[in-house]
Amino acid sequence: MDFEPYHYDATWYRFLYAEGVQHLLVATADDRDTEYAFGPGAGSLARSFAETAGPPSLDRDQLAQGHAALSQLVSTSAAALDAAGMRWPRRGRLWMPRPGGDSPARDDDRLAAFLDGTVEPSAVIAMLSLRVQAGMPVELPSQPPRVEALDRRSIADGEVDVTWLTAYVRDLLSPAAPGGSAIGWVGARLGLNPRRQRPARPSYRVFYSLACLLSRMRDEDGAELALGKAMRRAPTTERRHRLAEWAWSDPGLAWLRELRTGDFDTLVGYPYPDRTGWTSRGDDPGDGGLR
Repeated sequence: MDFEPYHYDATWYRFLYAEGVQHLLVATADDRDTEYAFGPGAGSLARSFAETAGPPSLDRDQLAQGHAALSQLVSTSAAALDAAGMRWPRRGRLWMPRPGGDSPARDDDRLAAFLDGTVEPSAVIAMLSLRVQAGMPVELPSQPPRVEALDRRSIADGEVDVTWLTAYVRDLLSPAAPGGSAIGWVGARLGLNPRRQRPARPSYRVFYSLACLLSRMRDEDGAELALGKAMRRAPTTERRHRLAEWAWSDPGLAWLRELRTGDFDTLVGYPYPDRTGWTSRGDDPGDGGLR
């Protein structure tokens, strides 16, 4: 594809994501998913879309609009990363970019990491969330997909298929890593066999949004796994505190909270915050609590 000047600006990706998820917002809580995926300000941008779009019901036209924006986001990110030598999600640059190629991510490692670790997975999760919100069936594969299922070239110039989306999410949850011989490991790196690399690139923010999706899908094991990954990967104690506070009130996790009534604090690592702030209880992973 031909890349435009705005494809080199991270703000464009944030804007398109906000446009795509506008119909998923409920009050202010899903605003938090947007903030966690793309940082401060992105949630306010998405909320401004929601305020002009009306109530958060999702009809066919709204589903199509959100899906189109997110599909463009996934396709553009995939094309940019593939042209930069990053054919496989979360595998980094395995070779030099193709001679004469043009890509926003070719010479900008920060943008490449942003597309690979935040934009692409967040857009994938949001696309599936739109389908769940609209009452459409979404089912994840029971086993981690083969490497070929995540080839960016399969969607870079065409429609993003739901099979690719569900394979992507299932791969995010997979703890498997390649083992055996060195040849097998190299084969996994090149996408020549089904051995998996441990998906270490996505941020904790992506896994938080994934936990909300899986809670909406009534997937207890998957939601718990994703939320646990989010809590463990939060880079600072302050962010773990904030993430836990959001988890206690986010409607995206309402089903999981109800299911785990009585021990949700064990799952997130912190008790329900009262008006005085956090109080330490149990194995506090941080500095004793936020006052």
